[in-house]
Amino acid sequence: MPAAWAEYLRHQEGDEAWLTGTFICPAARLPELAACDGLSARPLHLTLLAGRATVGDFHALLEHELKQWRHFSQGHALARLSAWELRLPADLLPGPGLMRLLEVTDALLPSACSISWEADFCWPLEEWHALAHDLRDLNAGMRRHGVKLRCGGLTAEDFPPSERVARIICLARDHGLALKCTAGLHHPLRHHRPELGVDMHGFLNVWGAAHVALRHGLAPEAVQILLEEKNATAFRLEKGGLQVGGHFVETEALQRQRALLSGHGSCSIAEPVEDLVALGWLPGTYLQQESNHER
Repeated sequence: MPAAWAEYLRHQEGDEAWLTGTFICPAARLPELAACDGLSARPLHLTLLAGRATVGDFHALLEHELKQWRHFSQGHALARLSAWELRLPADLLPGPGLMRLLEVTDALLPSACSISWEADFCWPLEEWHALAHDLRDLNAGMRRHGVKLRCGGLTAEDFPPSERVARIICLARDHGLALKCTAGLHHPLRHHRPELGVDMHGFLNVWGAAHVALRHGLAPEAVQILLEEKNATAFRLEKGGLQVGGHFVETEALQRQRALLSGHGSCSIAEPVEDLVALGWLPGTYLQQESNHER
């Protein structure tokens, strides 16, 4: 935790500060974060990760983590809770129990924070539709509840196929849900990882495809094509907007759609910066900044 906090501070003080979002921390590790140096001297925006639990233990664990957050915030007046991310219990069955779990969680968590719900990407699509439908009803026109999609991990089985990513992007769009993608998104473009035997999703692919899906109402099959694009020339920042494949998204639309694409979680900023410099999307001064950090 001290190393992660120190790196976060370095990024916030560097040229890449605008790329740096909230500090993401498991709620159970808040006591470790509280012990880090320099924590109380600056504003801090946090995203908390809930622990995994069964249906029977889900809210008891969440209440315990809430107590930890309240204790942490009492000692750090400049800390603000931006978001809470939760994994749906693996033993949760489809039906009325899903909505009850969502409603109780909504009542428990502070009203000022957004909530992202993570489900296994291999869930049957009808269960994903049920989740999206219940979240839309619970939001009642607001955007407090959204979905979180894990795009990678340590094994080939942790990487969802592009067809499923495309469907979840369109599902979130069609239900007006904010979408956060995380894990395995260190590099801009889709590429093959021979040590895992799998194609790794690129954050430009996911981000660009999602923006195009929102702006032009693409079908999942068209979104999948963009997710599988490996040619850097398919992604271009142009005057007035972003070109992705044969589709253009105006700057105004990118800004308007930001509420539905809240960001990508990553344990690395150095790798994305290095790749974006190589693609010409960022100036080389960013690499010098990262080199200074390493020293």
